[in-house]
Amino acid sequence: MPENSYLWQQKAMPLFKQKKYEVGMVFLDSAVKHGKTNEWQEYRGFIKCIFQKNYSGAIADLQFVKNNNENGITMDHSFNFYIGLSYLQLDKFDSACTYFQKSIDFGEKNWGNGHFLEYFYLGITKMEMEDYENGIVNFDKSLKLFSHFSDAKYYKAACLNSMKRYNDALDLLNNSLDDLKQGYTINEDNVLYEDYPYQIKIRYIESFIKKLKDRTK
Repeated sequence: MPENSYLWQQKAMPLFKQKKYEVGMVFLDSAVKHGKTNEWQEYRGFIKCIFQKNYSGAIADLQFVKNNNENGITMDHSFNFYIGLSYLQLDKFDSACTYFQKSIDFGEKNWGNGHFLEYFYLGITKMEMEDYENGIVNFDKSLKLFSHFSDAKYYKAACLNSMKRYNDALDLLNNSLDDLKQGYTINEDNVLYEDYPYQIKIRYIESFIKKLKDRTK
């Protein structure tokens, strides 16, 4: 086992699912050490981003593997997507925009469109930068690909609220609540174990609706 990188990775994976990040990372580090070039480092970058929330570490791993594979993919998304998500969580919004856009551009060039989560998180980044109009543009692109995406509707409503379009925001929040109650949210496999950044809950929407109802009385 000491030199079998796959077995090290398999030993690490259930620990991350139990939120035992530090213990699991010891084994995953061994998988990286004993694996072929970059074999597990891209996966470790994903784990650091989604599970461990070690965003600087995720960026370091994924930037390293990007040196050999600019448009590489791990766990169904590009390296650029996870780098963008890490920068978003570090409040480095300009860098987040750059990497989300790189990921989107690659998808549009090769498959005709980006992934709905890429547009969603670019919309989130624009919203955080108080560029509400471009936030809405990207949420609409996400919703074009996933029409019942409750999270995109929620944050689009947040943009509308910031633009003082309270009635439009309220209508969209009610729609978002209906969708979320039916289970339409971020649908990545690993949401069974970890919430993704900015993933909403029913209580968030209900609280927002109450505030808007009070405001529009």
